[in-house]
Amino acid sequence: MGTVYYQDLEIDWAKATKEYVFKDFKNKDDLDKNNDYLYREQLKQLLNWTENYVESSEDNKNINNIFSVIGDRGTGKSSFVQSAEGALKKRAWTEKEKKQDIYPLPKIDPTIFDGKINILELFVAMLKSKVDEIVLKNEKQDNQEFQNIARFNKGVKEIISVLKNMRVDKSAFAEKNSGVEVLATLQEQQNFFEKISELISFFLLIVETAETKYTHISLSIDDLDLVPNGEVYNTLQNIFKFLKYQQSLIIFIAFRKEQLINSVMDALIKENSELLAHKEMDIAELREQAANFIEKGLPRPQQVVLEVEQKTKVLDILQPFIDLNQKEKLVKLCTRLSYGKSKDLTFRQFIQNAIMEQVRIQIDPVDAFELTRFVYPANLRGILQLLEIIHQFDNYQKLVDGVSTQLNSCLPSLQNNVVKYRQYFFNVLSETLPKSLHEIVLEWHSREYAARNSFICTKLLSSVGSTISENMRDQFEVIKNKQSYNVSLGDVFSVFELYKRQNNHSEDKLYFLYAMKIAYSIEMLHCLVNSMMKFDKIEKENMNDEMILRKIELDNYFALAKGKIIPDSFYYNDKIVSGENKVVYSEDKKDNIFQIIYSDISADGDIRKANLQVHNYQQKGHQYQYRNVFRKSDFEKNHHYLVDLFSQLTDINSVINKLYAVCRMDIKSYLFYSMFDLDFFIRKNYSRRSFSSSNSGIEHAIKRVNDCFTGDLNVFEEKEMQKKMVLPICIKNSQLEHDDKRGFDPLLKNVEETSNLIESIIPEEISGITASPEEDIKKVTKEELLKLRDMLNLAVSDNHVRTKRDVAKEYHKTFGLWPSLLQKEEIDLMNRFIATSRSQKFPTLNNNLKQLRNYLNGLNSMLTKKEDDENKKEISEVTSEDSNE
Repeated sequence: MGTVYYQDLEIDWAKATKEYVFKDFKNKDDLDKNNDYLYREQLKQLLNWTENYVESSEDNKNINNIFSVIGDRGTGKSSFVQSAEGALKKRAWTEKEKKQDIYPLPKIDPTIFDGKINILELFVAMLKSKVDEIVLKNEKQDNQEFQNIARFNKGVKEIISVLKNMRVDKSAFAEKNSGVEVLATLQEQQNFFEKISELISFFLLIVETAETKYTHISLSIDDLDLVPNGEVYNTLQNIFKFLKYQQSLIIFIAFRKEQLINSVMDALIKENSELLAHKEMDIAELREQAANFIEKGLPRPQQVVLEVEQKTKVLDILQPFIDLNQKEKLVKLCTRLSYGKSKDLTFRQFIQNAIMEQVRIQIDPVDAFELTRFVYPANLRGILQLLEIIHQFDNYQKLVDGVSTQLNSCLPSLQNNVVKYRQYFFNVLSETLPKSLHEIVLEWHSREYAARNSFICTKLLSSVGSTISENMRDQFEVIKNKQSYNVSLGDVFSVFELYKRQNNHSEDKLYFLYAMKIAYSIEMLHCLVNSMMKFDKIEKENMNDEMILRKIELDNYFALAKGKIIPDSFYYNDKIVSGENKVVYSEDKKDNIFQIIYSDISADGDIRKANLQVHNYQQKGHQYQYRNVFRKSDFEKNHHYLVDLFSQLTDINSVINKLYAVCRMDIKSYLFYSMFDLDFFIRKNYSRRSFSSSNSGIEHAIKRVNDCFTGDLNVFEEKEMQKKMVLPICIKNSQLEHDDKRGFDPLLKNVEETSNLIESIIPEEISGITASPEEDIKKVTKEELLKLRDMLNLAVSDNHVRTKRDVAKEYHKTFGLWPSLLQKEEIDLMNRFIATSRSQKFPTLNNNLKQLRNYLNGLNSMLTKKEDDENKKEISEVTSEDSNE
């Protein structure tokens, strides 16, 4: 047997969609030997309880005769009850020779309890129907049989009469008495419990045969929680009052516990409406009453819980739907997808690895705080549906394993799988996301690619609104005010992280955020594969990058990536910050420079674009608002350009070259499209305790960036994050070599030379240069000055170093220079402080911040005096004019 793929398995999906029933066992020992059944332990528990009950019920009439099967929607409760019924019919619950058998009645459909018929009426009707059937088949009855049938029919008439009276009494007493009081009164008057016991005894005598003596009846009620709310409480009371403790009756009830409690609560709220209105009791008390009521009638020792966890073995889930000759294939498949580690692959691992293999999408988040109910269904029905969808994917991995030099023949299958998974994913979102959040996803997906980043950032920033702290507000205002074509994926990531922090108490919003990351990954991969499929139709040698971009429709991909995936001001370490460190442009070093810069906008602040004179250049972030930041086409010698170490990932020329390489089966070329890869890049450590020089810190960061791709990692947490990177699009199964370690080419070459190109964001020559109050007062309005003063006041009292640093940086951005009242040592300290990222302590820092605050108070006084002088001058001029008139 060669390589086994998931699509090689023959799975009876028709059977899987209808039932999950286990029938192939003769007794409990056989059930132990056969480990293919998912709920074998729960079934053993039910059968053991049944045997113990049958043996004990003759001697003890006060044994609770109800066994509960609990599970959420789609966990297979109905099929489990059906499996139990099959075991009862085959006497698989016992191996003892004594002829004691259980007669199973048909399973009850809960939708019957609609107020027109109750559980007692239905139970009697089922017994009567079976007896009538026996009478029709057996024309020759002996005297004893005739008497038993006559007594049975008489008992039915008596019970029907009581049930009629019960309905009358209900209507008569309903307004003044609770349902419990009505039933109690009827029980005292009619001895209803004993009449049902007699009816069961006569029934058992009638159905016995020469071969089989029945000692018990089993009654199964499926999905009791689906009974209409108004009838659940009445149904349970009827069961507890008249069917519980029936010595010869065994009851199996399947339900979803939380819903059952809510249904009982609904009845209790109506009964106690007056007490609630007068605040004599509260909802919590009623919930406790409902839970106690259920637990008393359905005790915990007589319960099994059916649940399918993400840790459930996929072998247990799939084996009931495959033939025995397929089991070896399934085991081999699980072993391969676990990279040779174990055949006991969990459902979560199987889904994750199968989707990675056939779709090349990572669905497992790096941040465990993000919740994943969309991609890992929590019930058996959803799991089987997802397994069937993946089984129906094109066998992309098999196609890749069969080609040698060109990937083109395989790409249509990959694209088909991406589209199928996207369709499944968005369908699941429509069923599980709240309507308001689902509408955001739909709106995002309906927008043009170029507008999606701006839309989602604006939408999420508006939703967090006033909850953004003051020192973070300016950063996100810049993003919010950008033109749509300039909002990068790094901006999207920043907004996602803010949204996550602000909504960490809301499961729905965490699900939504996770869903958006999956949606971004799917869309970016879809764009890349679509572009790769067009390569055969173009001649690269005769076109420039812009022509290729349009020809293969790669512009949609760049509309999402927008040239920069790392957030602005991301601190790699104390020596290098994304979008703040600079490099001097020179043609002879162009190749190295192009690895690390992401925009042709000069960091010197020079405005070289036409028709922009009308804009306010003093506005924060103005340069990001009016031009396409992420193009790299127009550079000037000796000008500074901003640096980011991952910028090459979304450089047009680099991406096109890597697309060609991937199409030619180069597994070392990395293509960025996964938001979870970005999570890894952001969360990885690029620092160490100390650096001897500025260059060593920059060089260290570059090496650590390369480690993300080569996999040369020493920290366990980073190794685990790196395992969640996407596999190469063209990697063969044999190249994985039973190891899920990624091994791409390093991103940045010539590490030492590249690090030497980068200079600090704060050049040393700025030290010692100071501003006079007269110069500073011209740079701000009074409102801006007072706002900055208040921020400084907050920074002095706030214990968080980050708050102090943000305010200090804001001051320096506003004025450009430190005031002359600071000494040279204090200026050096402030320069070092705003350049670092670590929360280390700086001596005399608070004193410096207080000096800045006092300095701004002085500026405020100067501004006020200046305004007063101008007002006095204006008044004087007006007065002078009046007197002349």
